[in-house]
Amino acid sequence: MTDVDRKNWAMAAHLSALVAIVGIPSLIGPLVVWLMKKDEDEYVAAHSAHALNFNISVLIYTVAGAVALAILGVATLGIGLLLAIPAVIVAFILWLIFVIQGAMAASKGKEFRYPLTIDFVK
Repeated sequence: MTDVDRKNWAMAAHLSALVAIVGIPSLIGPLVVWLMKKDEDEYVAAHSAHALNFNISVLIYTVAGAVALAILGVATLGIGLLLAIPAVIVAFILWLIFVIQGAMAASKGKEFRYPLTIDFVK
């Protein structure tokens, strides 16, 4: 695998999470790249594992946040849900920024670690 191919696959591992924009779970893209390339190249395996771990973590945080916001909404008779709209927008923007930062680091041949990520896949 050439250096350009390695960087492109690593970048694809990060950017493939953007399938979430069309309703597909964001962990599917990095999972596919990780499963395809984990044994072929250490650099691609590391980037795809980091992207997969981040998107699994985001899924967990999203479910926990949705439960918390539902409880808050019920407890405050719906008024607390006004916090949900800005919180969801901020969370989405941060997710998008981190995905782009990961792809940019991969394209430059650098390591990238997502913040607040639980390591499920090594």
